[in-house]
Amino acid sequence: MIWIPHQLVGSLLGSNVTLECHTEAFPMSINYWTKEEGEMIVSDQKYVTETHEETYKVHMQLVILSVTPDDYGSYRCFAKNSLGSTEGSIRLYEVHESSEKERNFSTSLFQNVNGGQLRMTDDYSSNNKESGLNSLDQQQNSGTSYYNSSAQLVLSLIVWLTSINQRTLR
Repeated sequence: MIWIPHQLVGSLLGSNVTLECHTEAFPMSINYWTKEEGEMIVSDQKYVTETHEETYKVHMQLVILSVTPDDYGSYRCFAKNSLGSTEGSIRLYEVHESSEKERNFSTSLFQNVNGGQLRMTDDYSSNNKESGLNSLDQQQNSGTSYYNSSAQLVLSLIVWLTSINQRTLR
């Protein structure tokens, strides 16, 4: 069995990035990484492969040093033993550095432990008074909202993200 905590991983050019893969196998498996073309990855000055074994569980890490455009794409982790094999895939994509306006915008989602409700806060309007939104728009688009169901939360997040996208286009 393979479990990949992050199947999509973003990285800036020139930064280091770590890909992770968890396997469970008995008898013990042989574990390794490949690039999308199928060539096996070994530790060298570009890649660092680490394996942490605990009985039948293995935590694999692939560290890609100083990411270049050629590094973007798919990576696979494999686990093979006498009973068979399994593989997982991780896609590495380029992340562009954000603008000053985007860096000033922050949001947080957290769970209200007392009421069992999800609460979403948005401090966009306090950090971006120059946005031109009137106070009614600011009240509707910021502050705290409570959600009693997952469906409400997902729908509200879609509406909220759409409104953020419209604000950044202004």
